[in-house]
Amino acid sequence: MTHTPAVIGFPKGVTWDKDGNDLTINWQPPKLVESGIWYKVVVFSEIAPLTSQVFDRDPDEARLADVPLEASDRAEVNVAVFFNEGYACAENDSLECYGCLELGSKSRA
Repeated sequence: MTHTPAVIGFPKGVTWDKDGNDLTINWQPPKLVESGIWYKVVVFSEIAPLTSQVFDRDPDEARLADVPLEASDRAEVNVAVFFNEGYACAENDSLECYGCLELGSKSRA
């Protein structure tokens, strides 16, 4: 029996913007994505609880309401794409957010 693992690209160009305590995260979807995929946006904080939300196949934007971050908190924002055989997430395309709620917005160049 042979098995050829599925390969999928990962979200790129992750950016975020804040509106009050809400964060809007944007990304460029991977090319050639198959059906049956979904995205998960995760905000890792050093102090606040993990915040995550799942989004359907086609979005390139997510709005997370009431993200529990204080102005001086350090956090990391990441977007992963999940599919039937696994997931893809680029660690080097995550955003470190220092003083997230003071800065307003940030993008990865």
